Amino acid sequence: MTYTYCRQCKKRMRKFRDDNDGGRVFYVCPNCGYRGTFLPDRNFLSDEWPEEVFDEAVRKGVLTKKGRVL
Repeated sequence: MTYTYCRQCKKRMRKFRDDNDGGRVFYVCPNCGYRGTFLPDRNFLSDEWPEEVFDEAVRKGVLTKKGRVL
């Protein structure tokens, strides 16, 4: 199993969800709150999330509206 590590604090990130087509995987760092989108086809982690994914995380109680991890 491969883990994704936070760019800011270097701790292991937690997977929040992935797209149905497997094109993107959304991660959040429980330590510092960094959010990243992993693109498996490019093996690349980009910063931030699209607004609809952030809103879903707030609804599910993973993040606060200010982006702090709960």
